[in-house]
Amino acid sequence: MLFDSLVSIIERYYPSWKEYANQARLFYFPDVIDNPLGKEQFDYLYDNFFLPFPITGLDFSVLAINPKSSGEKIKEAIAGIIVDTGDERGLKEDNKISIFIQEIENKRLENLGELGEYFINMRKALQIKKVYAVSMGTFVKIDGGYAMGGRCTTDIFYDNNPAGHFDKDSPQMGIYQERFLQYSYRALMAILKINNPEYFILEEEPKNYELNFNRNKRAGKILRSAHRKRYTVLRPKEIRTKLGWKSGGEFKGNFIGDRRAHERILRHPRFTNMRWQRIFVQAHWVGPSETKIGKRKYKVLKDR
Repeated sequence: MLFDSLVSIIERYYPSWKEYANQARLFYFPDVIDNPLGKEQFDYLYDNFFLPFPITGLDFSVLAINPKSSGEKIKEAIAGIIVDTGDERGLKEDNKISIFIQEIENKRLENLGELGEYFINMRKALQIKKVYAVSMGTFVKIDGGYAMGGRCTTDIFYDNNPAGHFDKDSPQMGIYQERFLQYSYRALMAILKINNPEYFILEEEPKNYELNFNRNKRAGKILRSAHRKRYTVLRPKEIRTKLGWKSGGEFKGNFIGDRRAHERILRHPRFTNMRWQRIFVQAHWVGPSETKIGKRKYKVLKDR
């Protein structure tokens, strides 16, 4: 997973992020995140954005336009960590910080002009296998509320070794500012899916999780994805099918009213005295919510 490349780089070059990376709850999205945000969704996210955990890791793929072929879309992997640094909902006053990584392939480097040509030549000369861009920044609202950007710095790595640094004063920073905007925008779409109460979060715990976590922490290492808890976002029917609760009548399919715990704003005019107030809605899940399959434990989280 690309997340493992990120934590490998964090271990060596970003000590201030090590504890965040250790504590991050890793969400893995097997499907491509490719649903654009409308203005109403964007405005709601900006004002009400919240993370399922204070430190949330993401590993997901997006579809992007291939710069060498008009209209053709290619699949690209992104991984990152978002940290909630305050108690306030929304994306205000830099209360969410983040770090993202993406592998930059030659077809992307070719689109960066002279800078890209330089990286391609270096890649050939040094027999570099992977080129990564690692960006750190905060979410900010820009130009009318239709996009999400960030004040950021970006570092380039050749096979996990540093090769270049770009900050706000670098002439190339505009390229990476735009790239960070794309990272953060797609991350928001992933968070939007997590926050949808029609989906539930499924926690998957591998064998010897606690043992491996403590062993790595004592050694100053960050736990890799194969040994850490992994979280996926699924509909109730998908969870029951995955965990073998599908057959046998009672637990077949979805149940009417399956919902995660969530907050709701009372908008309807019939709420004469409580209209526009925020209330808490309890979770509703029928049947078992925990099981063990082979060496892995599974748990349906209802309160996130």
